[in-house]
Amino acid sequence: MSKTLVKLSHPDRIVDEKSAATKQVVFDYYQSVIALLFPYLEDRILSVVRCPEGVGEECFFQKHVPKGLHQGVSAVEVDTNDGPEDFLALADPSGVAALVQYNTIEFHTWGSCVRTMEKPDYIVFDLDPDPGVEWEMLKDAALLVRNHLEELGLNTFLKSTGGKGLHLVCPIAPELEWDDVKELTRTFAEELAKRNPKTFVANVRKAVRKDRIYLDYLRNGRGATAIAPYSLRSRPGLPVAMPLSWNDLKSLRRPDAFDIESALKWIKKRTQDPWETWASRSVSLKRILKI
Repeated sequence: MSKTLVKLSHPDRIVDEKSAATKQVVFDYYQSVIALLFPYLEDRILSVVRCPEGVGEECFFQKHVPKGLHQGVSAVEVDTNDGPEDFLALADPSGVAALVQYNTIEFHTWGSCVRTMEKPDYIVFDLDPDPGVEWEMLKDAALLVRNHLEELGLNTFLKSTGGKGLHLVCPIAPELEWDDVKELTRTFAEELAKRNPKTFVANVRKAVRKDRIYLDYLRNGRGATAIAPYSLRSRPGLPVAMPLSWNDLKSLRRPDAFDIESALKWIKKRTQDPWETWASRSVSLKRILKI
């Protein structure tokens, strides 16, 4: 996948004080991973996090198309409660560079493709630990969730979030609508929490999470988004959301273990893309549920 020519303004401006990363460093990182990143952004509605003054200052989510952007950025009309609105998408890989020029740090995606907008093609469970949860407990919990998902017949892919948690992602055939998929994931989360009350909670209220892991299923609703694989995070140090193999989990030190430098080294060193089979591993929920 070819790189793109986008004129970068203020390339020497510091984006992250902790790492001393400049806007040029962020731009170069995204150009280095564009062939890996773009397939997860292509044909999807996006929300991006823009940080005009850098990480640590005021950053904001943007889901609508800014005016005057590069031709690599496109608009998708979405029906909302307020009527049709133009949401952000990418026409081609050059749109990534264009959005970085506009101070984008993070890329988040809907769980459906534009062509099948009302029928998600993956489900995601965000394992969000309370501060009292130790890292080893979180890793064990991820393996437990994976086992239950795979018992149902789902193929489960692992991603460090670059934050404090882990994402477990299952590709599915785009057959069921948003409300149905969200209800199924809610039922799964609540049942798992009921069986493992010392480990999980499926309630969004922080007051009930003490020393437990919130099994967040709400990202499976229409309009919700999840951080894209290989995206940077707008946090000190610019951690990376990294797709991993389940064997990688054994040696992973923490969910924000990767920054730009270590992520690029990791990608270069690994012998296989752990999400290489993603596109071919989707499963029919209708078949699993026999509906």
